[in-house]
Amino acid sequence: MKNFILLSFLILFVTGCTIHNSEVQLKKYDGDSAEGVSMIIKSGTLTSESTTILITDNSDNKQKHAYSQNFTIYKKVDNDWIQLDEKIDNKITTLENYFVNDSNELEMKQDWKTVYGNLSSGEYKIVKYLNDLDNGKSYSVSTNFVLNK
Repeated sequence: MKNFILLSFLILFVTGCTIHNSEVQLKKYDGDSAEGVSMIIKSGTLTSESTTILITDNSDNKQKHAYSQNFTIYKKVDNDWIQLDEKIDNKITTLENYFVNDSNELEMKQDWKTVYGNLSSGEYKIVKYLNDLDNGKSYSVSTNFVLNK
């Protein structure tokens, strides 16, 4: 356990903060989903500006899955999931790791107003990212939601 905490701290220290230049991309969703991990929108939290998500990790490797604050929003357009354009020139992302609790759950507020602006009516997908600290692979978990204004 001590090595695991040290490794997590080292990853956070070495990677620090990154700045991503926002580029206009129409990118279709093509995620590599994590097996045994699911995500839902917490009831009563969905607005055009934000939501709270609940991740449940029932995988065999749940203690080694590190979740980031990062997320991506896609909108369904003509039966394709298209990544939304970011509304800011530079996005500063911190690289903290979050882990499920003893009940195998992780609750996170996701505020997209700053990055994407207020979302209009439509069908969306929010994609969260996780890293498997055992094998170094990255995975995603997603859930769909509908906004009606």
